Amino acid sequence: IHIESNWITGDAYNSRGLAQHILWLCNIIPLLEHKDTLYLGYNQNDQAMLHEESINDLIKAACKIQEEKIVYTHYPLKYFPKTDVLKTLMEEFPYLVDLCTSCEAVRYEGEKVCGECVPCIHLKEALLNISLNNSEVGEKAKQLLKDKFGLKVTVEQDEKVVEENEPYEEECIKES
Repeated sequence: IHIESNWITGDAYNSRGLAQHILWLCNIIPLLEHKDTLYLGYNQNDQAMLHEESINDLIKAACKIQEEKIVYTHYPLKYFPKTDVLKTLMEEFPYLVDLCTSCEAVRYEGEKVCGECVPCIHLKEALLNISLNNSEVGEKAKQLLKDKFGLKVTVEQDEKVVEENEPYEEECIKES
């Protein structure tokens, strides 16, 4: 389900809380059927995961008010760090990465990210970790760091060359 809400003009970044989550849930709950499962994509270290129980309580209360329906919640990414989730997304669905933002200050399409809120910091950390990988995904991460945050990343590789057929010496412990 893709939802666009142009009527929301509040500034979630300055709300001193997790306003985005409440707004998203208000939009999705009326679309859920009785006994549906709501999959929430929060990952390890997301601020929302500190409030998992409260989010579940909020969903239960809203569903009870709406139609006495039961909705199950599932957090499939809650034990995965953002670096792993983002890397997989970049490998499997690279076109989606360009469409996503995690900045709490962005309110309008095309607006620049702040680079300072917690989600921006987590995204920069994940992209920096991915950029260390000398691959197409690593290059994409470097480009995203430049485009989104104005950061240029250069990764220097150790120039030590090890020949493929170099003998491997194993240290053995002799028992007496």
